[in-house]
Amino acid sequence: MRLSRPSVLSTQLPRNNSLKIARAPRFYEPLPEGPYKGRTTDKKLVDQKLQLYFETLGWDNHGIPTKETLKKLDLVDVEPLMKKLRERALSRS
Repeated sequence: MRLSRPSVLSTQLPRNNSLKIARAPRFYEPLPEGPYKGRTTDKKLVDQKLQLYFETLGWDNHGIPTKETLKKLDLVDVEPLMKKLRERALSRS
């Protein structure tokens, strides 16, 4: 069974909210209360896991599908849009 294009895109494109949270400085501040009060998240570990996740899905370091992934999903026509996203991501780095 072949998935429709919107279905494939919705499962492959990153969820920006979760990426923003993981990269926000506040995400790494010590917890203010609760059983884990004072504990922090290891930024290096989160970055390693995030890169492994991106690699597994066929995304680049910015969470954007690679040309190869788009080709595999028969979404080559979306490549120009992804190229613009990659350029924007590189200019912000």
